[in-house]
Amino acid sequence: MSAPLVTRTLRLLERLPSTLVVVLCGLLVASSSLGVGFFIDDWFHLAMLDDDEFLSHRGALDLFAFVKSDDPVLSSAQGLPSPWWTASDFRAAFWRPLTSLTHKLDHQLWGYNAVGHHATTLVLWAALLASVCLFFRELSRDWGRAMTIVTVAGLIYAFDDAHNWNFGWVANRNAVVSVLFSVLALVHYHRFRNGAGSRALAFSLCCYGLGLAGGETAISVVLWASAYELSLGRGSIGQRASALAPIVVVTAVYLVLWQQAGYGTAGSGLYVSPFDRPLDFVVLAVTRRIPLLLSASVGVIPAEASTVLSSSLEGWDIGLACGVLGVVSWALWPLLRRDPVCRFMAMGAALSTVPVAATFPSNRLLLFPTLGVAWVLACFIVDTLGRRDRMGSSVMSVPNRLRSLIASVLFLVHLVAAPVSVVGGMGVFAELVRQLDQFAAGAELPEGAGAAGAQVLLLNSPDPVTPTYLALMRRAAGGEVPQALWQVSIVPGDQVLRRTSLNSFTLEAGPPGFLVEFWESLFRASPEVTPGDVFRRGEMLVTADQVTDGRLERIEVQVERSLDDPDVHLLAWNGERWARVAAPPLGDCALLPMDGYVIPMAHQARPSLAHLCPTPIQSYATAEAQARPSSVAPVTDSSAPQLASAAGQKGQGDVTDTGRCRLEV
Repeated sequence: MSAPLVTRTLRLLERLPSTLVVVLCGLLVASSSLGVGFFIDDWFHLAMLDDDEFLSHRGALDLFAFVKSDDPVLSSAQGLPSPWWTASDFRAAFWRPLTSLTHKLDHQLWGYNAVGHHATTLVLWAALLASVCLFFRELSRDWGRAMTIVTVAGLIYAFDDAHNWNFGWVANRNAVVSVLFSVLALVHYHRFRNGAGSRALAFSLCCYGLGLAGGETAISVVLWASAYELSLGRGSIGQRASALAPIVVVTAVYLVLWQQAGYGTAGSGLYVSPFDRPLDFVVLAVTRRIPLLLSASVGVIPAEASTVLSSSLEGWDIGLACGVLGVVSWALWPLLRRDPVCRFMAMGAALSTVPVAATFPSNRLLLFPTLGVAWVLACFIVDTLGRRDRMGSSVMSVPNRLRSLIASVLFLVHLVAAPVSVVGGMGVFAELVRQLDQFAAGAELPEGAGAAGAQVLLLNSPDPVTPTYLALMRRAAGGEVPQALWQVSIVPGDQVLRRTSLNSFTLEAGPPGFLVEFWESLFRASPEVTPGDVFRRGEMLVTADQVTDGRLERIEVQVERSLDDPDVHLLAWNGERWARVAAPPLGDCALLPMDGYVIPMAHQARPSLAHLCPTPIQSYATAEAQARPSSVAPVTDSSAPQLASAAGQKGQGDVTDTGRCRLEV
């Protein structure tokens, strides 16, 4: 982009009302989320609000308590709704009553109309953008910055495609609610520290409390306030500590009560709580998660690139992240040295990545850190490009020319390409949601009155997440939910099923086996098991049958009914949908072919297992048709002795078919 055009653009932004421009532009690009339906955790919340019998009961203001340690079994058949490999100490429960209240109101107003739920999120998004502009205006007024910075920083924040998850996924609204009140808490804290008195402090603490009720993201307020005192605080160290003390006390009380009430995470490989595994948290946060989050906040590479998009990027992503951070830090260093507000915002952004490093790196965690990043980048772009226009690039030193080039690139990335990326990203997200909905709708689950007594085993899956929510999605669509629905495997590769008894079978996966994929690690911190370990889910029993070099490669699955029972449904992916399949005869095997996930999700490479069992598993309809005779002679008195005679001839391989009863001698 040419220098005169950039200059004219910045001058135009200086004349426009900043808050109005930022809110309208932010809503314009975010409105593309209205075409996105419900996605994974949304189904959980809707089912909770309906008090669905397929979930443990929760209060309407406790919708984010996904799994608690004291959850009862749902029924003797189903057991717990979580996958069989879930660790015994697994817990994922978050205290977000204010956000839960917004979902409850949405449910009452809109029911299952996703557009209404997204519209509510957009209203909250607009309020967040307005509060961000208010914060930026306060800083610019008190520290002598032009209003151009407010507008540019606000637009960088509003256009950041890292926020797609926050306003595009209804269940992630908690971040919007939490950061909205957190920013207001910072506004009033700034006023308090600039002489507004104890009333401003009281408002700050109230907003902080509301932010904590929206979500635990608000815990970063205490870190932002600490950065404020280190960079902008006035008075002695004791005076600064005294000013910070009320926020520290509120934070401590919240954490104690939060822990005592049973909230938090445990037993997960994706959620590593500093209270549950402090050493693992520090190592992961410092060596991987925080660098990826900071790099994603200033660049274009998603924080979840290797964990979700492609496992081949793992290893390269951290090196690339450190490279991006190195270049940007070098470019920003002179600005950070001379500008205390930029130091505050940069420090606040960096510190606010620490609490969210408790889970896997994702752009959805960046709503609070990008507040500081947007301000620093805006100051850098306006100052650097303004200096270039005043001096002319020909008389600038080489380092300043490089900084001018970096500023131009950041301008293009965050103010030109970013809004396009938001709209395009929402289109991709909407398509993903539609695809998962189709998987659920096409599943050959039992229908009608017979569904209530049916038991379903999902042998494999085209994606790792839908099986967890399949029953809830089916219920929301008006379908019947079976008595039990168990996900046996989500391995994204070939598996071999071998029948071992009337009511059991083994399932073998090639290296690296079970429990190593991204979604599997959500429910279990370590993939290591011991041969003979038993996992029960109601009437389904899973045993670790073969473990090689610590890898679980074969499991044995046993149910209480016969696999030939018409009410026992084995479902496998056939390339188009989950179709009902027939259990092979005793001792025989069947191949469950799968060539990776259908959706773009990182997974381990898997070998073909056709050499172990070349026979693909047979559909239930085909097996029924082959077993059904073309004609059945009526049973008469004269034929009865013949049946008895046939039954007495052992070892002849004779077969007598009497309707649904097939007798083989």
